[in-house]
Amino acid sequence: MYIHGGRDLKEGPLSSLWRINLTKVQQLQQGSQQNVGWEQIATAEKNNIGKISHHKCGMISANEVAFFGGNRVEASNKVHVLNLVNNTWSVRTISGADDSEIEKDDCAWIQAKDGCMYCFGGYQGGERVNTFGKFEPGSQTIPYSVIRDRVDGESENVPSRRAGSSLCCLDN
Repeated sequence: MYIHGGRDLKEGPLSSLWRINLTKVQQLQQGSQQNVGWEQIATAEKNNIGKISHHKCGMISANEVAFFGGNRVEASNKVHVLNLVNNTWSVRTISGADDSEIEKDDCAWIQAKDGCMYCFGGYQGGERVNTFGKFEPGSQTIPYSVIRDRVDGESENVPSRRAGSSLCCLDN
């Protein structure tokens, strides 16, 4: 399990990356003598995502994690990808969306069994939104599509604009 970034009330956005082996944690809980602890991971500086909070992530391949959205010192509409084998960063292009659609933070995020990632709500340009988008894992391009927008005046057919919500996916 990896933990990246976050926010400290005094320091602001954080940039550190940490990991812990959950298999060893489980074995320790079952009575096995395991040396378990957090490990801070140093990553390459090139394309580094930097200090960030309120961002989301999902696996886009067996060894790559894509980080999306978030609050940083400067706004970003890029998807940063961390290679977990060599701890290097790359930047991927998102296709099918304009910058305003993907520059968001504090959205709800889930990754389905098929690898697609879904994003709902959050803040976009300082305003709460209720857009529901889909990201599909890709090589150099990550396809994105808006599934449904709430139209002004609609009240019962779609969720209201919100941030900080949760998503749960039942893969049937």
